[in-house]
Amino acid sequence: MRRDLVDMAVDYEAAAAFTFDGARALDRYRREGRETEAGERAFKLVRALVPVAKHVTARMAVETASYACEVLGGNGYVREFVTPRLLRDAQVLPIWEGTSNVLSLDLLRALDREDAHEALLPAIRANLDAAEHPSLDEPTATIEDAFAGLQESLAHLAGADGEYAQLQAKELANYVFDVYTAALLVREAQDRIDNADDARKALVAKRFVDTRLREPDARGVTAGERFLIERFDAVVRYAPVAPTTLVESASADD
Repeated sequence: MRRDLVDMAVDYEAAAAFTFDGARALDRYRREGRETEAGERAFKLVRALVPVAKHVTARMAVETASYACEVLGGNGYVREFVTPRLLRDAQVLPIWEGTSNVLSLDLLRALDREDAHEALLPAIRANLDAAEHPSLDEPTATIEDAFAGLQESLAHLAGADGEYAQLQAKELANYVFDVYTAALLVREAQDRIDNADDARKALVAKRFVDTRLREPDARGVTAGERFLIERFDAVVRYAPVAPTTLVESASADD
């Protein structure tokens, strides 16, 4: 149960980080318009982030609300508890906000017609460059590899025929979310370390990277990793984490 709660908390923070970053880009575009370079860049970023946010976070909301019902057992299913309402409210999102297939095709249109990649890729690069603390070295290295793969995918689809691009559209949307969010989380972790001397967000970034961008041997069963037990209070209960402890633990592992 602790494992599940950690991953639910990480998914929530990842979805919130991505969504609010898109909202910040939208705010910049509304202030600047497309007449300025900053406003044009914000517009292109919004065109990439909005369909991805709707597609990915809607599905995440349904899955999380559904599992919340399961966690509470029979109580989670009956009307006297809040979880059935949360699930009903979440279920409309993948329908009302646009189906996942339609939203994935909208990402392709944004890349093709608005050159959204011209803002998307530099934004990822800037977030990765901001992650300087040693505790972020490991997840950042993994994100760098995934970022290279994303750029290769974008270049490949740009030269592919329309039918094949549509075939891979949903996979691309998920890829964009994973890489963009991972880079954003290490950026937020760096900001938190700098401003509050707290590395809790670095743990969130690490878990997101481990689950979204890595393929462990034997599905991780043989890895001996106890992160989800040892870091439960930090991730789920927001206990502060001294940045030096993460660096020391990484050195001990080496």
